[in-house]
Amino acid sequence: MRKLQSGWLIVACYGGLAALLAASGFRLVHNRSAAYAAQKNLEDCRQLAAQIDVLKGAPAQASLEQRTQKDLSRKIEQTAQIAEIPASAIISISPQAGRRLGTSALSALPTNLQVRDVSLKQLVRFLVELSADDSGLQATSLRLTAPRTVPPKEAEERWSAEMVLTYLVFSPEYAPTHSGESRKDVSK
Repeated sequence: MRKLQSGWLIVACYGGLAALLAASGFRLVHNRSAAYAAQKNLEDCRQLAAQIDVLKGAPAQASLEQRTQKDLSRKIEQTAQIAEIPASAIISISPQAGRRLGTSALSALPTNLQVRDVSLKQLVRFLVELSADDSGLQATSLRLTAPRTVPPKEAEERWSAEMVLTYLVFSPEYAPTHSGESRKDVSK
């Protein structure tokens, strides 16, 4: 009878062990599926975070049409006048070729501006006034050249500056499609 009891005990132990292994296996499969789902969610979150970073840097405003050189010059000269920069200090205003911003429907249109014999106060005021209005012009590059002569103690230093002023134009000619490929707009 003892042998029979110990046989049943061994069978019960093996049965319990098998049930424990089966439960562990099911739990492992479930946890593996949850881990794959979590990994997929993490990838989705990273892609969304990257999109948010791109959109954070997107401009607050873009023009619907490209400005003429005359309009651009007039806007720059008006802003210079507000900053008390004389017209004679503006050496050149040179619009450059635009470039598309990645795969977006926006094009950045830069304009090179050179000024001479301006104070830092005038230059800073010019840049602040320019970015504060609704023209969309933003300074994207600035290079200062120090004066060659030392001014008298009472006089302000006068600087030369080369800057790139850029504005954005909404240009959906090659806007991306939902699949990420570019297409030419045929509505024109």
